[in-house]
Amino acid sequence: MRCWTAAGSPHSWAAFCGSRRRKGAGVLTQYFARRREGILKVRGIAVRRRDVPGVVREVQEAVLTLLSGAETVEEARRKVPEAMEVVEEATRRLRSREVKVKELAARTVLSRDPRAYRAATPQAVASQQLLALGVRLMPGEEVAYVVARGRSKVQGERGYALGLVEQGFHWDYDPESYCRAVHRCAEEVLEPFRVGEGSPRACSASSIGSGAGSSPEPQEGGDRGT
Repeated sequence: MRCWTAAGSPHSWAAFCGSRRRKGAGVLTQYFARRREGILKVRGIAVRRRDVPGVVREVQEAVLTLLSGAETVEEARRKVPEAMEVVEEATRRLRSREVKVKELAARTVLSRDPRAYRAATPQAVASQQLLALGVRLMPGEEVAYVVARGRSKVQGERGYALGLVEQGFHWDYDPESYCRAVHRCAEEVLEPFRVGEGSPRACSASSIGSGAGSSPEPQEGGDRGT
């Protein structure tokens, strides 16, 4: 794939995250690039999003830190097994319930009055719990919540407002839901380095301007970081 940087780039390599629309293509607005001094430039991925739970974001941060130590694409590929050990340790902690509630909290900004939500998503359920206790919520306000039994037939069991949990409200969480999120976010930054699974989307500075491969897809996604 073509690198979208100029010759003489200050970056050692860049990796574009996969497009959901075109297999084998990357997304221009979702990428991370290593500067030659080892600092990563990151755009549009989970680590930049506020709605990602801390335990999930921390895994992606740890994986990116590992990758930032690689001066070449080949070195980064050799770090994939070590990165997967980070992922497995996080899933172990989640399943053995060693994770603190604040690490589990996701945050969302309400786009409408909580009573107007039709789907009983965990965040909608958490918002309605707060309303029931007399907390006034308006569109544009942020709500922190924990995913409980996200697929439960009992809507009230799908999520809990973080504020209630911190006040001693009885709660539980869905380890497998969080484990899936951990794996998705790790794969978001590891998949470009995998070989034998389509065209790699990581490219070195030396390949700039070669024109080989397909180009990233500029239309999808955006930088959702702060």
